Amino acid sequence: NIKKTISWFETQIDKGWSFGFRKFFPKTLTYGYQGFTNLPQLMNTIPTVHEEKYQVVPKKVITIGKAYLNLRKEFNPKLKIIVGPALIYQEVFKKFVKKYEIEILVVLSGVNIFNKKLMKWVENLANKNKNIKIMIKPHKELRFSSAYDEKNLPKNCTVSYSKLNDLMKRSLIVVGCGPTSAVLEALAYKCFLIMPVLDIFDRINLEKLKIPKNIYSL
Repeated sequence: NIKKTISWFETQIDKGWSFGFRKFFPKTLTYGYQGFTNLPQLMNTIPTVHEEKYQVVPKKVITIGKAYLNLRKEFNPKLKIIVGPALIYQEVFKKFVKKYEIEILVVLSGVNIFNKKLMKWVENLANKNKNIKIMIKPHKELRFSSAYDEKNLPKNCTVSYSKLNDLMKRSLIVVGCGPTSAVLEALAYKCFLIMPVLDIFDRINLEKLKIPKNIYSL
């Protein structure tokens, strides 16, 4: 006698979870929680009409912001969707004192093809201007060595494994690209965002979210 279920919902292996409950527990209310920002690169996260038809998605989707409601309906205009709490981004909503101790913070994503290109960009910039100091924050799920050989790192570059939000509170400029929520977090922490155009979806995402153009540069 299950009243409701809540699953982390990316429309991947969770299809079996949703189908099982909707088929064998039709009275159970199934929620799919999408606790992440809009990432248009991950089309699988946007439910489709046919997925609803075959009941492999939850009855109702929970997103973490009003800005994402219509974007999640791209492939199913009748999708039942509501706004819920942004559980993993609670730090973003707390008051903080902005400091400018880090000149440039480069944030790597979970996609190494972009990380490798970004590190090549960092290397060239650091070697051309020795006065610029750059801090690099590796992705939590990827070894830094998978993107760059640290022994070749210019002397005016450092690697930090501190918490991302703590670094952003101290950063003037954040450089990032690709499918990562870090680019939006950077704006929330009052950093100026620079995005080398390595992924066409970066431009599309910023435009769809109506991000003011004076706080970022492509």
